[in-house]
Amino acid sequence: MKIGDRVLFTFLGQTKKGEIIMTHSTGIFKVKSDGGTIYPFIYSKKPIESKKKSKSKDVIIGYIIELIN
Repeated sequence: MKIGDRVLFTFLGQTKKGEIIMTHSTGIFKVKSDGGTIYPFIYSKKPIESKKKSKSKDVIIGYIIELIN
């Protein structure tokens, strides 16, 4: 995925459409939604479910579902 790609992503359980405006080498993206809101910490893939209780800093609140046209 690269800057300018259109994506379908989730944030706090809600599905949204947007465009990648910044990438980071760790697999984190900054995405601008079609509504104009910028989401700074969207991960490149769905997190793996863990049976352990995660610490608040380990919680992933948004990830990219798929690339769209």
